[in-house]
Amino acid sequence: MSNKKLDSSLSGRAFLYTLGQLALNFLSVISAPIFVRLMTTSEYGMAAIFFTWVTILSNVVALRADASIQNACSEFGEERLPGYVSSVSSLALCSSLLFFIFALVNLSAFSSLMGMNSAAVLLCVATSFAIACSNIRLSYLTVTRNASSNMVISLVLSIAQIGCSIAFLLLFTGQGYFARVVGYSAPSLIMGVFFLAFFYIKGGILFNREYWRFCLVLSLPLIFNGIAYLLINQCDRLMINSMLGPASAGIYSFAYSCALPASVVCSAMNSAWTPEFFSMMKDGKQDEIMNRSRGYMTNMTAVSAAILLVCPEILVVLGTPEYYSGIPMLPMVVMAYFFQFMYTWPVNCEFYYKKTAWMTGATIIATAVNVGMNFLLIPAIGAFGAAVASLAAFALLFVMHDVIARIKTPHYLFSWSWYMQGIVPMMIALAVCYLFLDWAVVRWVLAVFVIAFLLRRLIKRKTLF
Repeated sequence: MSNKKLDSSLSGRAFLYTLGQLALNFLSVISAPIFVRLMTTSEYGMAAIFFTWVTILSNVVALRADASIQNACSEFGEERLPGYVSSVSSLALCSSLLFFIFALVNLSAFSSLMGMNSAAVLLCVATSFAIACSNIRLSYLTVTRNASSNMVISLVLSIAQIGCSIAFLLLFTGQGYFARVVGYSAPSLIMGVFFLAFFYIKGGILFNREYWRFCLVLSLPLIFNGIAYLLINQCDRLMINSMLGPASAGIYSFAYSCALPASVVCSAMNSAWTPEFFSMMKDGKQDEIMNRSRGYMTNMTAVSAAILLVCPEILVVLGTPEYYSGIPMLPMVVMAYFFQFMYTWPVNCEFYYKKTAWMTGATIIATAVNVGMNFLLIPAIGAFGAAVASLAAFALLFVMHDVIARIKTPHYLFSWSWYMQGIVPMMIALAVCYLFLDWAVVRWVLAVFVIAFLLRRLIKRKTLF
């Protein structure tokens, strides 16, 4: 089947997104053993902190312009979308330059806050803008249903980031932290400039007051939401680094990366689902939404349960004995990723009805709960406490967004009994995983049964949704 045919169908796009995300995850998987062997646990942890700050700042410096693109397509039409993206890219560039100047003027304060030297701080800010450009590119290709191009570009960027990092680690022995972050940042910056130029050439609009206003109304509330959401994901690393040291932060970060397959599949499927959901909502096809949603929920639950059951062996294969203490955290992390998937159902409704202001309050509350639990649990039970806090925070975030969507959006379709079709099987899988944590054969046999059920279902229905 050609790329155009795959791009034209929901299942085809889901397949391409999943294939692309799995390929990216495969690159991460095969590179992880290399990085953990070329770097000390402290260097690995310091690099993880750098990447954490890049992720956080990428949601600040460019004003979350990418978050408005889906709504802009509905508001202005796909034919005006290139101009919109070009214009808001200028907005993102102006904001990023102002932030860079502010960081330069207050460099010592930023360095103290972020726990990095001055050069790393400036590199972090610049890389954040490049990642923001990549996020704009991702949103644009997702909205225009161009999954094949998105997959190719993402793979090229990931290969460049990994390849440069390994090359620098081999060239600059004994400087693992420096080599890793520069190897990641260099191709990111090059691609960021390329994407910016591409948007300007394709759209041809540097400034449009209507577009900037539309973007700011939607995106400004999401800056705080994005920061708070990322803190739920990332503050555990920062707090472990502060309380237990960079070595513990490195082990925890590696454990989190071993659970990424759960997040990868969720992200890929949601990238395909969201434009289709917006389209069906616009056309009033509630029955079709529910019919497809049931298949989507069942398939995602089966994939997540299978990953949860086998995740301890993923870490054993990829890591070295220094990282094995992260095994007990993994089931909690996979379950947290599942609640991130559950969170997408009410959030997509909030985005469709432009209720973004309400999202921020819920995320801030969940972040506060996460930080508070980390303060209590990390000193008591170590990094495992951070994994428990993350799961609790994402479960709470899902519940709060469900309440907001029920109150603030009309025609909310998803009942709690419907959600339980996914939550209950995952809770059972979590209990089984901990009960048989040292019995790999039992867990793997159950995982095979789950995958067999999923394959039988996919063959029968001939669709991912």
